[in-house]
Amino acid sequence: MRKLFATLENLPAIAVVVAKRLRHHLGLSVSALVGIISVLSLVICVPVFTNAVLSRVLQQTLTEKSVRNHRSLFSLHVYYRADSPSSAVTAQNADAITGWINQQVTQQMGLPLAQTLTQIATETIVFRPVKYQSSQPPFGALHLSLLHTNLAPEKTTLVEGAWPTTAEAAATATGPVPVAVEEGYADEHFLNVGDVLQADQLAIEIVGVFRAVDPNDLSWFYRPATTFNDTAWVPRDYFAGRLSAGGERPVQYASWYAVVADGGLRFNNSLDYTRSLIRLQTDLQAVLPKAAMDYSPLEELKAYDARRLSLTVLFYAAGAPLVLLALIFIGLTASIALQQQEQETATLRGRGVTLRQVLGLNVAESVVLIGLALPAALGVGWLAALAMGHTTLFLQFNRASDLDFSLADINPVWLGGVMAVILLARCLPLLGLRRTTAVSLKQERSRSARRPVWERFFLDFLLLIPAGYAYWVLRNQLLQPAEAAAPGASGGQGQYDPLMFAASSLFAIAACMLVLRVFPLIVRLLARLSERFFATGPYLAVQELARRPQEHASVMLLIMISLSLAIYSASMAKTLDRWMHASRYYQAGADLVLRIYELPVAPDANPLAGGAAGQPAPPDITQGAQSLVNLQTLLAVDGIRSATTVGEYFAQVTPYAGASEINLVGIDRLSFPGTAYFRADFSDQSLGALMNALAAVPNGVLVEPAYLESTGLRVGDLIQVSSSFRMLNQGFKEQMIIVGTFTYFPTVYPSKTPTMIANLGELFGTPEAAVDYDVWLAIQDGADVRSVVRDLQALAYQNGQALDIRQNALLDIQTLMGQPEWVGLFGLLSVGFLLTGLMPCIGFVLDTFAALRKHFIQLGILMAVGLPQAQVVSYLVLERLFLMGMALAGGAGVGFSLCVLFIPLLQISTAGAAPVPPFEVLIGWAESTWLVVAFGVVLLIVVIGTIGYLVQLKIFQAVKLGESL
Repeated sequence: MRKLFATLENLPAIAVVVAKRLRHHLGLSVSALVGIISVLSLVICVPVFTNAVLSRVLQQTLTEKSVRNHRSLFSLHVYYRADSPSSAVTAQNADAITGWINQQVTQQMGLPLAQTLTQIATETIVFRPVKYQSSQPPFGALHLSLLHTNLAPEKTTLVEGAWPTTAEAAATATGPVPVAVEEGYADEHFLNVGDVLQADQLAIEIVGVFRAVDPNDLSWFYRPATTFNDTAWVPRDYFAGRLSAGGERPVQYASWYAVVADGGLRFNNSLDYTRSLIRLQTDLQAVLPKAAMDYSPLEELKAYDARRLSLTVLFYAAGAPLVLLALIFIGLTASIALQQQEQETATLRGRGVTLRQVLGLNVAESVVLIGLALPAALGVGWLAALAMGHTTLFLQFNRASDLDFSLADINPVWLGGVMAVILLARCLPLLGLRRTTAVSLKQERSRSARRPVWERFFLDFLLLIPAGYAYWVLRNQLLQPAEAAAPGASGGQGQYDPLMFAASSLFAIAACMLVLRVFPLIVRLLARLSERFFATGPYLAVQELARRPQEHASVMLLIMISLSLAIYSASMAKTLDRWMHASRYYQAGADLVLRIYELPVAPDANPLAGGAAGQPAPPDITQGAQSLVNLQTLLAVDGIRSATTVGEYFAQVTPYAGASEINLVGIDRLSFPGTAYFRADFSDQSLGALMNALAAVPNGVLVEPAYLESTGLRVGDLIQVSSSFRMLNQGFKEQMIIVGTFTYFPTVYPSKTPTMIANLGELFGTPEAAVDYDVWLAIQDGADVRSVVRDLQALAYQNGQALDIRQNALLDIQTLMGQPEWVGLFGLLSVGFLLTGLMPCIGFVLDTFAALRKHFIQLGILMAVGLPQAQVVSYLVLERLFLMGMALAGGAGVGFSLCVLFIPLLQISTAGAAPVPPFEVLIGWAESTWLVVAFGVVLLIVVIGTIGYLVQLKIFQAVKLGESL
């Protein structure tokens, strides 16, 4: 307790010391703030972005469900059906359940209720007419139940008669029970006001006929015609009195429809809503056994929570390298600060200050820095989430976004944990001072620097073990035989294994550490060579690095890891972008794929007008006859660059004996190359060579190499191909010649049924006779595909035709690019790429000027003994240049290795099977070059700063001050 009071009394003094230290080392303080802000902002932006984008997805999902079911956005429906008179509820029980549901929704879930609609009904009763207005009984027997819902008369209006009154509701009352029926039901059964219906022990009299004011009102759980079908409305008082007398007519059915006010929804609280709904379902069985909830947003909320968890894990895994990089940067600034203060610390230790007190002072300094960084991190994290929301592709932030970001979505546990890690990273270097004294400090300066902790304890090899194991597991998963991905299965929503990101990060760090192990050997070799061949400046630079190679390990490690991860991030983004486009275009074949049909429609009927509320659905255009296509007419539409025709048919081939089924694809060899999507690795020959082969042999076919291997056929062999087409009973039978092979072809996925490519015109004799084919269109760059589709539909309508859009690759890609997984991943990679260039640049500048201050005396002595200033400058500049060059070379090598080893593993999760088309790894050299240029600019700044520092250096000050600095 005394120590606690003593510490509290010393807080003002500690605050003054901390403030002075931070002000004295302003550059280091600002740099430390940059690192801390970077780490905290990443932890902030991931949940903020994830919750914002998935909240919008959840809102859209609930909206679609609301429109589809014609119900409120967020509503619950509970019903109870008694299976025996003993299990029936009363009207009072129903009211109690209403109050209980209201309490659960408002208090437990924290949601404002717009209304709770209660409905109770008797069992179905057989009535016969005993008094009727028509000349004869309108029916023999009528099965209906008596129902009360508070939607009537509130949401209804009378057509004739009057609403039933409660005057005869008492249990002792006699005579028919007054009821009201819905207009449609009354018309269907010829019921009128004044009709009396008699059951065994109950009579009812129709006193009113009503209709719903607005049948589309979302207050109706079922449409009014469904709600009041086979029912007659009666005031609630009759259930509490006359109908419940003697228990002969219990409440056999009851339901509760709770409608939540949309304005009170907070979609980021979905996890709480999910738990509350599950709790409500469980408690409901205790309150009213056998009650069931048949409508709620629970499944959508569960799917949302699962997707949010997977997204959060994915984004944190993808951002983990950035956190590690920032922590290394924070450790570097702490080490530099420790070097700047080592003389002061040694003096304090020599005067009796304990290590705990020194550590406490640095902890207080770190706490102040974290406190200063937190407000800025909130702003930067929010801006980073905003930038992620605007990401279109890698380093492209021109996407329109209407997401609502809220800092309330921050995970305080994660944020507090990261703060603790930051505190630990800043305090770890102090552990090396536990035996430091003024004497040991001078001895240390005269010796070679100690190897880094990670090198002494072989942390690089330890990190390689989990990284190598994870890579081995993922690689084996990739090499396992798998069927080809089905059309549409590839290029999904970016559900990638977080293990891949963790493994690549560990590998990058371990590989960079291994490169640094080799660095001393390289500089020692150069030091020996410098004794014979180098001039004074280069000699001094190499000798200084050879004497203390570990002194710059931290900054080199920072640069190498940042560059390697930058190359990896840029390459991964480019590869995923290319794969996203390739998978969609391979599935479609071209930008737009359609069929044109002739439809016998009325002149004033537009078969394309559909989807508007209240309008009949358009006819099924695919049932009409396919129209002959004039490609020149289509090419006249604005925005269309080229067009071709492609047909796919079922056929049989007879090599020499027996028959086998094949898919026969007919193409127009002249227009196909300019329209279809085709990649160079799809075949051993170019697309032009394949088309020339079909031109040279009109009855030629292209086949898959696997087909030749399985049949023993070769290029040049004859095969008998026959087919019957679906339209006009046309047939085809001809000998064809194998003229070439293809490995991949647009829309062709590997299967047990081989595929052959032939000339479409040859299959039908002439191109004009072809039937049952698609039209592939290539859209001009910059054209709006929606406008093109509208123009095509208008043109077809004018000609009495209709379009069936079978594939729209451009729209599919736009939709896919809007998926949260893609937007968030590209956004995080883009933001991370920018951060990876910022921290190493600052770290290199800090390390340079820390080295200048540390070697202040050495530089003064060199100039005092007559070494020209130009050679001193060359010595320092070459030292920095060599460090930067080695770091960049090592980082580039590690980054390239990362791309080669780990990017192919992306296809494991991309397709869930062997990807079609094959994965194409692209290296982001262009983007990484800009980062290297940024490092070059920093090096130039360092050179200019070094020259300025030496110009201002006063020799007598360096010699006189000695080691006081």
